[in-house]
Amino acid sequence: MPPIGKIALADICVGAILFRLTSQGLAITLSERVTQWFELLKTRAGYQKWIMSDFTELQGREDF
Repeated sequence: MPPIGKIALADICVGAILFRLTSQGLAITLSERVTQWFELLKTRAGYQKWIMSDFTELQGREDF
């Protein structure tokens, strides 16, 4: 798969949702192409800095 050129708003929105769900331990079955896209997206510096942030504060609120 070629590297992602420009990142679109849709990449950010869907990527953020997938990251939050998978970081909570939810097993999501994705197609092969979506899995490749998601793995490539996770290598981008901006995605790592702004989306793949610490989620522990919100995890503590799951009991409510």
